[in-house]
Amino acid sequence: MSAPARPTGRGSLVAAAVVAVVTAAFASVPAGGAAGTGTAVAPAPLQVELVLGGIFDRTPPAVPADVTVTTADGALDVRWGAVRDNDLRDYRVHLDGALVRTVAAGTTSARLEGLVNDRSYTVQVSARDRNGNESARSSGVQGTPRDLTPPPVPTGLAAARGDARVALTWDATADTDRVSTRVLRDGRQVTSLPPERTSFTDTGLVNDQAYAYALVAVDARGNASQPSPAVSATPTDLTAPAVPTGLVATPGDESATLTWDPGPDADLAVVRVLQDGQLVASLPAGTTAWTATGLQVGRTYTYALVAVDGHGNASPASAPVDVVPVDRTPPAVVTGTAVTALDRGLQVTWEGVDDAARYRVLLDGAPAGDVGAGSTSLRLTGLTGGRRYDVTVLAVDAAGNVSAPHAAVGGVPRDDVPWAPTSVAASARPGAAEVTWASAPEDDVVEHRVVRDGQVVAVAPAGGADANRVLVSGLEPGAEVELVVVAVDAVGQVSAGVSVRVTPGPLGPPPFAPTAPPATGSGTATGAGLAATRDGRWVVVSTPARLDPEDTNAAAELYLVDRVAGTSRRVAPLPASWRSTSTDSTNASAVEISADGRHLVLSTTARLVPADTNSLLDAYRLDLTTGAWELVSVPASGAVSRTVAGVSLPTGSSVYARSPGLALSADGRTVLFLSERADLVPGDRNGAADVFAKDMGTGAVTRVSVAEGGAETPWRATGPALEITPDGRWALFPAQASGRPLVLLRKDLRGGGLVVASTMTPPGATTPVEVSVFRDTGDVAVSDDGRYVAFSSAARPAAPRTSGSTGLAYRKDLLTGALAPLGTGQVAAWEHQLGLDPTGRYGFVSTAAALLPADTNKHTDHYRRDLGTGELRLVTSRADGAVAPARAGAVSPAEYGAVLVLDAHRVLVGTVLPLVTGDTNGLLDVYGRDLAAGQAGAVAG
Repeated sequence: MSAPARPTGRGSLVAAAVVAVVTAAFASVPAGGAAGTGTAVAPAPLQVELVLGGIFDRTPPAVPADVTVTTADGALDVRWGAVRDNDLRDYRVHLDGALVRTVAAGTTSARLEGLVNDRSYTVQVSARDRNGNESARSSGVQGTPRDLTPPPVPTGLAAARGDARVALTWDATADTDRVSTRVLRDGRQVTSLPPERTSFTDTGLVNDQAYAYALVAVDARGNASQPSPAVSATPTDLTAPAVPTGLVATPGDESATLTWDPGPDADLAVVRVLQDGQLVASLPAGTTAWTATGLQVGRTYTYALVAVDGHGNASPASAPVDVVPVDRTPPAVVTGTAVTALDRGLQVTWEGVDDAARYRVLLDGAPAGDVGAGSTSLRLTGLTGGRRYDVTVLAVDAAGNVSAPHAAVGGVPRDDVPWAPTSVAASARPGAAEVTWASAPEDDVVEHRVVRDGQVVAVAPAGGADANRVLVSGLEPGAEVELVVVAVDAVGQVSAGVSVRVTPGPLGPPPFAPTAPPATGSGTATGAGLAATRDGRWVVVSTPARLDPEDTNAAAELYLVDRVAGTSRRVAPLPASWRSTSTDSTNASAVEISADGRHLVLSTTARLVPADTNSLLDAYRLDLTTGAWELVSVPASGAVSRTVAGVSLPTGSSVYARSPGLALSADGRTVLFLSERADLVPGDRNGAADVFAKDMGTGAVTRVSVAEGGAETPWRATGPALEITPDGRWALFPAQASGRPLVLLRKDLRGGGLVVASTMTPPGATTPVEVSVFRDTGDVAVSDDGRYVAFSSAARPAAPRTSGSTGLAYRKDLLTGALAPLGTGQVAAWEHQLGLDPTGRYGFVSTAAALLPADTNKHTDHYRRDLGTGELRLVTSRADGAVAPARAGAVSPAEYGAVLVLDAHRVLVGTVLPLVTGDTNGLLDVYGRDLAAGQAGAVAG
């Protein structure tokens, strides 16, 4: 229908409005208004309003349908169905009732951004036409924005292969929203770890198979990052095989053969052989033996094994074994052997063999002697003259291999008259002469005889300690005599004589008269206060007896007894007021006296010279002629230490001495003492006591307890035992190194080194063993020439490494190594307080054991052992040899006494036993005893 005509004219505007509702039926048209293109629809009523000549649409569009909301990160995606209205202008989106978005017609979606995650929102949509008509809002649809942003990709992933495992590490994260880290192996998750973890070890893997690893970060909303860049790792076997076992090394001829157990590791590939820590062979698995060749004989080689598997893993080295290759190749046969006849002997010579270490000479097929490689001759002695002997020489190498024998060479010894002695000399003695000589090199000499006026006056059997000396006694003093020395062989043939002239000297000190000791006793235990000259004239003894008319106190004092003049005088007199209970270290000291009776040494805390201001123990020397005292235990400068004593007295369970030990040479010039002073000589830095020698002529001090040249040693001197030979050459003292026995050392003061004197060689062995000794004053002794020493030890010759419970006495020959007991082998009582005669042939020992059946007194006795014949004699017997009567009470250290050996037969001895009738004091007394003359008597009586 046609539209009504617009009103014209002002009158029509004033007129009342005419509202007409026109309802018309329109032909069907498509939704867009294009005819003929859509499906027919029912005509809708159209309400129009004619106002002032215009028509207005008041009908709203349809309500949008199918509204959906999709969650986004901080946003919502809204969609709806299109509204069919040809006059549609736009859509309006409402959030929680508020208009938030207007969308042009033709668009049916909108994104609402800037929202709060996890908050629920209500979304509605309305449609609006061009006339401003707006539909009702759609039903509210709920939507909640979510965090959908994945965390950062993990960084720093690294993989380290292990044995059936891979160890992963990565960087720590700063992402506070991460809640876990996923570990991917070959794209599959194997674990999920807390965010603070930065490492993981994947175990149970297959060795030698490659694996790829990546990490994924996951936040609290389940958002997962992209996988990190993958890293690859291939686990491998890193377990070392078992240590080889059962290694044994067997020495061979310049070789060593190793054997061992087969390894249990199935993956074992190589066995490495180490020689002295260096690889010398790599052997395939399954090898259990190997031989090293071209080795040096006598050198120690150390071997060990290392097992290596197929992956190159090496075991620790096996327990090492040592082996010393040997030489089993015998030397060449000896050639050029010749035999020359001698007097009751044969001289054998031969040509040298390159590989020989020594030569062995066989006589009639039996060994007759060995010589070193540097010699090609041997003198065979002691043979029977006129008899044929077959001689063979064998070469022996360093390994003991013996050459094949050559054809025997015969020889017939002669039997000649003995050669005359040489170097015959005679020394005057009181009413006697000591004759000495050198023997000819003949082993058929059985004795030497000394002849005077055609009569044999002395005989010296060959082979004994006195084979080259005799003492011819009973001569007239001052009257010259001629003595002749001859040698005698086994069949009685006598050599030519060699004469010597000598004038016997005046008679010496008187014999030991059977004098009873004083009632107060004389002498102290362990040698303190007892000394004497070798000739027995001068004797120092400690006694409370008043041997000097000016002695009016009751104290024990040192007396110098002149046995020739028959006088006695005090060495260091005490005042009349001195009591017997008071202590005076001077008169309680151990003493030594020079051979001429002029000088005496002792130790004391007394101030005997003005320079001594320390009140500590110091050693002094007294000139018995002038009465002058000299400090000994000071350096050459004479400085006195205010803090350290000049001499030391070590203590211990087996030390009964109450005064430091001292030793004095025969000329009174050299004094031996033990001191802890470090300033006596330069360079003393060992922080321990040392033995020192003081030259009283020059004032020079020498440190004795060091090696040759002054080098430090592991030994530390202990004392108190000290000995020096009369000539001042040889010093003897005990010392100990850490972890080793307390041994006896001998030192050559003329420039030699230290020698361990206390050794024993086990049966069947060739190497001596150091043994521990007792170290009390008097428990060691030395012969005048330093060759023989005596000591007491709990070790036993049959098993020196195992000590017994009792110390027994021995004499040691430091030249040959021979060891001889002074006792009988008893183990019931300690053997101590030892002595040797000047030659070392006779040994003296003290013990409470009965070494002879006749000894029944059950107290400490002194014995003498003749080490040439083995004879044992009781020293502490009466003059006629009868055993001294028993005394009451148990054995105690107070009765130990001491022994001073003047010569082989004469001794001074401290004993509690009454050796003469009239000794009833029951105290320790000093007796003189002459075993040859049958004399016994108290020195102080």
